Amino acid sequence: MDALKFVMGRCNCGIFLDPGMGKTSVALAAITALRHLGHVDRVLIIAPIRPTYKVWPDEIKKWVDFRHLSYTILHGPDKDDNLNLVRDVYLINPEGLKWFFAANGLARIKADMLIIDESTKFKDYSTARFKLMKPILGKFKRRWILTGEPAPNGYLDLFGQCYVMDQGNALGKYITHYRTQFFLQDGWGGFNYTLRAGAAELIQEKIRPSVIRLAAEDHLDMPELIFDDIKVDLPPEARKIYKQLEDNFLAEVGDATILSVNAGAKGSKCRQVANGGVYDETHFAHHVHDVKTEALADLVEQLQGQPLLVAYEFQHDLTRIQRVFPSAPCLTGLSGKKLDVTIDAFNEGKIPILLAHPASAGHGLNLQGSCHNVCYYGLTWDLDLYHQFYKRVWRQGQKSNRVIVHRILADRTLDAKVARVLQGKAVTQEIFLKAIKEVA
Repeated sequence: MDALKFVMGRCNCGIFLDPGMGKTSVALAAITALRHLGHVDRVLIIAPIRPTYKVWPDEIKKWVDFRHLSYTILHGPDKDDNLNLVRDVYLINPEGLKWFFAANGLARIKADMLIIDESTKFKDYSTARFKLMKPILGKFKRRWILTGEPAPNGYLDLFGQCYVMDQGNALGKYITHYRTQFFLQDGWGGFNYTLRAGAAELIQEKIRPSVIRLAAEDHLDMPELIFDDIKVDLPPEARKIYKQLEDNFLAEVGDATILSVNAGAKGSKCRQVANGGVYDETHFAHHVHDVKTEALADLVEQLQGQPLLVAYEFQHDLTRIQRVFPSAPCLTGLSGKKLDVTIDAFNEGKIPILLAHPASAGHGLNLQGSCHNVCYYGLTWDLDLYHQFYKRVWRQGQKSNRVIVHRILADRTLDAKVARVLQGKAVTQEIFLKAIKEVA
């Protein structure tokens, strides 16, 4: 397999494979071979919570070639005891790193290889998790990063991930130098960074030798992907509230005054109103309208019982949806056996509507068993979460010859801008991913 040969020959590399292309299996096969050759002893894998508990353990148990690998999960009530276990693989989620380092975890488990699954969790070089990892990267003989979406918001996202991979070999050791070399500062306050002419090609050239890219469409018989935008009009009173917020940074909703303290807060509140509710300064949710909920109900009726996966953006969105569909389960917050039972029932077609926030269902779940319809009640700005959510359904094993992504968009609101921005980010990332396919 191309990916396996590629990673076996590199101590530091990026595995940029789409969902369904076997990132986990490639990594486990390489770990097995490297341990057999005596090049690796113990492996620390940092992954989102659900892949930590389900994807990696399931892959180890599923294949005969991997069942010899022992593992433990450094999360939950037994995590302190698990640090004392001698295992081949140690799994932890990024949120657990503060505890891990405070407990002198790396010295205790003696891991000599690092794998970061969904490396976009480390794209922001200013986060605590990046700063925790930076000083100890040199302690690992091998460092691999895994993701299908390396640049969800553009080329700035690459620096943190590549630094974790190679400690600055490709893109430099300092974010300030990276920005100065490849970007121009513009926008209000100079906080926006635009690629210099020719910079994209230079970045691609620097990264290409260290990463492998495999796209699902190139290697799998993928179903057709169709986007269906469902346009709704805000009722007059909701339009009035939206316009007040847009123009004046404040609006009257019933007896409450909704105040936006800055442009960012105004944008968030306008998007909330477009969805049907809005939070005041005490975080109390005020109801504004039901047109998106009605559009969702119409879609469910049209599907005539066909399973539908629904993404919501704000908590008050979930409240409105569950008023209309009180029996619809929500994946957000579920774990363990309850999560497994819900997923199995949905995949068997026993649950017609499944609700989830993209941040809680964007990685590590297979929901394509009987579902080929996905609906966004509200859109997220985050391209990674946006793509990963519908790719829970649009993936290998999908029985239908098409997957339909329904997006409920309020006309003449920020919904349209979010959709355009997502498209622009997707184009930028696709250009980058195509450019790095050729392995040096």
